[in-house]
Amino acid sequence: MKLFLLLFSIPLFYVFPVLAAGQVIITWQANNFYPSNFMGKPLATPYTPVLVSTEVIKDEKFLDINQAHFTWSVDDRVVKKGIGFKEILFNVNTVAGDSLFVRVIIQVDNLTLESSTRIPIYSPLTVIENSHPLKSVKGGEQTIITAIPYFFNVQSFYDLNFSWVANNQQQEGINQNQLLLNVSQPSAWTPNVFFVNLIVQNRTNPLEFKEERLKFKAL
Repeated sequence: MKLFLLLFSIPLFYVFPVLAAGQVIITWQANNFYPSNFMGKPLATPYTPVLVSTEVIKDEKFLDINQAHFTWSVDDRVVKKGIGFKEILFNVNTVAGDSLFVRVIIQVDNLTLESSTRIPIYSPLTVIENSHPLKSVKGGEQTIITAIPYFFNVQSFYDLNFSWVANNQQQEGINQNQLLLNVSQPSAWTPNVFFVNLIVQNRTNPLEFKEERLKFKAL
């Protein structure tokens, strides 16, 4: 639930009033991987291509800015300038926890409008679902663990590699992102607490990965 509260708390666009001159609207879209049923706003992560675009509203109408002159900068470095550049596309080149400061200056109809926004950068996410949500499993039973990746910079789900380890032993998933785990009966020699480690890694960029550590209790 915290994940979706976070995602829906990010505004879809930014409106900056410039008095009677007009209002500048800046929108941005992160182009990375997420499940097809995801309805929120994708988060920008390191390496993500981000599309930023702008519009101007004046007298309650969209102003024609196709022939306007634009100057775009990211973190105070000019990345694009010229006539008709209503949008820019760039790759995130900073780390999770940081942010990118994007500014646009628009010259149109003898007006100079300026606006800016800040894009927060996050790590890729892995949402874990399992058939025992309380993470307590009876000895001798099985539990299915499913990993759902979000915001990795891949073209396809199959560009991701899932590596499962349970109690320091490599495990084979029943599907790429699912693990069927047989839980031993606890005894004096077998601890009733066990751990499952998961690493989700981008096959095309091994530097992009997410690690999860899950704790279960055998009853």
